[in-house]
Amino acid sequence: MWCHSNSTDHVIKPEQNQLASNLPTSRREFLGGAALTVIGLSLPVSVASDFSETTATRPTLGFHDLHRAPDSVMVQTATDDLRLNPTGARWTNGQVVVTLTDLPGALRVQLSAPTVPIKRLHLRWRARMNDTRLILGDAWERGYGDLEWRGWIPDRVMPWYFATHNGSLTHSYGVRTGARAFCFWQVDEQGISLWADVRSGGVGVQLGERVLDVCEVACRAGRAGESAFAAVHAFCRQMCSNPRLPPQPVYGSNDWYWVYGKNSAETVLADAQHIVELSPTSANRPFAVIDDGWQPVRGKDKVGVGTWDRGNEKFPDMPGLAAEIRRASARPGIWIRPLQATGDAHDLWRLPRDRAFLDPTVPEVRQKVADDIARLRQWGFEVRHLRQVGLSDGSRADEGRLDVRLGARAHNGRGD
Repeated sequence: MWCHSNSTDHVIKPEQNQLASNLPTSRREFLGGAALTVIGLSLPVSVASDFSETTATRPTLGFHDLHRAPDSVMVQTATDDLRLNPTGARWTNGQVVVTLTDLPGALRVQLSAPTVPIKRLHLRWRARMNDTRLILGDAWERGYGDLEWRGWIPDRVMPWYFATHNGSLTHSYGVRTGARAFCFWQVDEQGISLWADVRSGGVGVQLGERVLDVCEVACRAGRAGESAFAAVHAFCRQMCSNPRLPPQPVYGSNDWYWVYGKNSAETVLADAQHIVELSPTSANRPFAVIDDGWQPVRGKDKVGVGTWDRGNEKFPDMPGLAAEIRRASARPGIWIRPLQATGDAHDLWRLPRDRAFLDPTVPEVRQKVADDIARLRQWGFEVRHLRQVGLSDGSRADEGRLDVRLGARAHNGRGD
């Protein structure tokens, strides 16, 4: 799969950021803007007001060890937010059990809910964050200017991991790769919140007798003298100790960022030749990826949307074009939206809430996607750039009963 490479020139280093001078001067001022709406639901930013951290538990140098048990655990169902009570390593209310297990370098979070569909988990650690000046967060899909150091924004959603900077040290917190939930973090001056979205098809997951390995929480204390970049780089390695890396670097061009869909076979070949001229002469050749614009013309009736069995009039010979890209000494790649519904798609194939997309729990849809991907490979395209393989916040044909298996999700990594 193709992963966009976005410039990091816009990322502001902590020592260059002046936001720290604009931090709230009082708790009242801080809490004044802390209202939160997450994914269409009104959820609490924190449960900080319920707790007061003792000086005995206050970490040194601004680092907070999240391998310890959280101070509260809540789960969200379709109708209620349920507060669980601790019993050893288990948090439960009789119907739902969240189990925390200390692993080497991580805290495992598991969920058991035989009779109650669960939508989200909320783990909260009390921590005085007064030393923190700047906070770096990740993004769900890719960075568009939002991978940056910011001041205090308690309702800010930070997917997967975040880092704090106190002027000298950079501390990092996150979940290891392979989580079976969409996890994000929120931080305020009173503590740290981890949200784990375990929904299946937009509704609460029905686990039955299964136990769900939700995620593994990791953290890293900053080292004296290391840069913020070095600290986060080291933590990313810690979160993914066994990465699935290609045998050699993947690089090349994608024509979206200069033609924006107004492409043709001629512009694609020119693009391929240009990237070859700019690339090393080694055996590892660059990719030349054709983005949106090659598929049949959509037209007023939208029949062309979601059709991937041929090119349009600007792309009359897709197998021939792939061969020409290869003759130019580049590797052919192509963009596709596999779950985009055609205008004449059967109603039963569509997602109930978002009719523009197909429901991958329908066997015929899965077969269509498999056929489309196989066809691109037969044409000679080595890499398929998949877009919008994720689902909207809507129910599916087998709503609530599909296990949450993100470890083998189509996105090989956290990008697009």
